[in-house]
Amino acid sequence: MRTKFIVFLCMSLILFNSQALAQSKKADLAGNWYPSNKKTLNKQLDSYLNSATVPTVEGKIIAIISPHAGLMFSGAVAAYGYNLLSHKEIETAIILGFSHRKHYDGISVYKTSEFITPLGDLEIDEELADLMISKSERIKFSKEVFEGENSLELQLPFLKKVIPDVKIVPVVFGNPNYEDCNILSDILLDVLSKREDIVIIASTDLSHYKSYNQAVTQDAETINLIKEFKYKEIFQRGVFKDQPCCGYAPVTCTLMLAEKIGAKDIEVLNYANSGDITGDKRQVVGYVSAVVYKKTSIPEPQSESPAFKNTEGGMMLTEAQKARILKIAKESMETYIKTGKRVKFKEKDPVLLTKKGAFVTIKKNGNLRGCIGRIIADKPLCDTIAEMAIQSSSGDPRFPAVGAEELDELKIEISVLSELEKIQDVEKIKVGTHGILIRKGFYSGLLLPQVATEYDWNRDEFLAHTCNKAGLPADAWKKNAEIFIFSACIFGEE
Repeated sequence: MRTKFIVFLCMSLILFNSQALAQSKKADLAGNWYPSNKKTLNKQLDSYLNSATVPTVEGKIIAIISPHAGLMFSGAVAAYGYNLLSHKEIETAIILGFSHRKHYDGISVYKTSEFITPLGDLEIDEELADLMISKSERIKFSKEVFEGENSLELQLPFLKKVIPDVKIVPVVFGNPNYEDCNILSDILLDVLSKREDIVIIASTDLSHYKSYNQAVTQDAETINLIKEFKYKEIFQRGVFKDQPCCGYAPVTCTLMLAEKIGAKDIEVLNYANSGDITGDKRQVVGYVSAVVYKKTSIPEPQSESPAFKNTEGGMMLTEAQKARILKIAKESMETYIKTGKRVKFKEKDPVLLTKKGAFVTIKKNGNLRGCIGRIIADKPLCDTIAEMAIQSSSGDPRFPAVGAEELDELKIEISVLSELEKIQDVEKIKVGTHGILIRKGFYSGLLLPQVATEYDWNRDEFLAHTCNKAGLPADAWKKNAEIFIFSACIFGEE
């Protein structure tokens, strides 16, 4: 009798797990549209994100407009929008896509379980999904329309990469209907008025299969319509004329929402087409990355603080500030490893509230155990340090995540970065003082100042190894490469 019960229990668990797995949305396009291998995908995303330099947006980000072609084609453009979202306090991303393959009347919202990606699963915000479905008879859950839908799936690797714990609400427009855009924008307006932790992702490519010059001309017109919030014209052109963009319903809905919420600013972050990537300019597809935001009265960071005065060795920090930064890094790392939770720090020192890029390096018994950094100075230093400490211990693709049993053996080193300076003459590089960022095409690599000192490299060796870090030949810096230098304030635990 006991044996039969155990068999029954095991079978029940197997059935339960099978049902749970069946409810999860598998990655239909992994291995084809983007790498299915976690390490390979991480490396490709890092390359794009590190190359995408974006401006600081002073205000509340409402939405980004992002392309959805195969990662090798549109990933470098998409990275610009996702760089802006990186490490923002976002709990849920509502992704607006459209059906390429299964046409139907209305809007479908995916409402249960999670979406699987090579980087880990993305949980559905089921409460929000159910709320949106309940608001209109035009909105339903039709699972089949999400199968193989690249307008949604191509956003997921970037989201998982830059906001690992984000929840999602995938939304697909069926046969485009202007009133559906209006209905959904009203629902989103109500949602955003109650929650500050949501961002909208409007998925679209631009012109399709034009010659290179035709695409550049048409896409410039479309981008101008987007910047001028002429969503009605975008929709009309989508329905009645040569489509300016395939995702004209997601874009229309997003611009409607922005107008209703009072977000009057759009920044176009990057434009390219497939001809720029492949070199084949006969029939190309256009891609744009843009951000929609609402200006707020956010005070300017006090970047003139004498504690951040540039020196030959980087920025000067007091011993008390260094100690506090190290404590933030250590507490963030240990809390996340032990509990999976992030600590929020409330700092008063204006230096720690200044927007600065930084790297956190973790060593174990003198050997590298993880190193991740943020070049772009778009977050307060205290927040950057906290997030990079977590990423270095848990998100460096070169190493397994740090375990709780290792914590006592780890030492933390901090590098607070100056602004990047583009140079033409490599003679300006001072080994031991300057770090280097080299960018060529869609490849980029960065090495910190202390790396050259540790390995006793001369200037040419430092340049060559930075090229190798970017995945480029060692001499790639000599021709048509962008070279940036920076200094750093470097300190660590004894």
